[in-house]
Amino acid sequence: MSTSTPAPSVTAPIERKVAVAGIATYLGLAALLGVLHAIGDANLITALPDLAEVFAAPLLPTAITTVAAYLARHTPRPDLDES
Repeated sequence: MSTSTPAPSVTAPIERKVAVAGIATYLGLAALLGVLHAIGDANLITALPDLAEVFAAPLLPTAITTVAAYLARHTPRPDLDES
């Protein structure tokens, strides 16, 4: 018999670790794209101005990271107190 955890509901709050993962992904990619844009001509989204590209391009990987972290199964930690 399998003991699967039900999918999180839409109204469940986002855990702090999920929010931090999403923010870290966005900031890391924005910094990387800023450096790449300063070094060379990185036309990622041609419809946007150059500065806006640096902030808009990391949004998709950030969304993917946040959704994946949110949907990941929680691993119980029996060594931690529940109180």
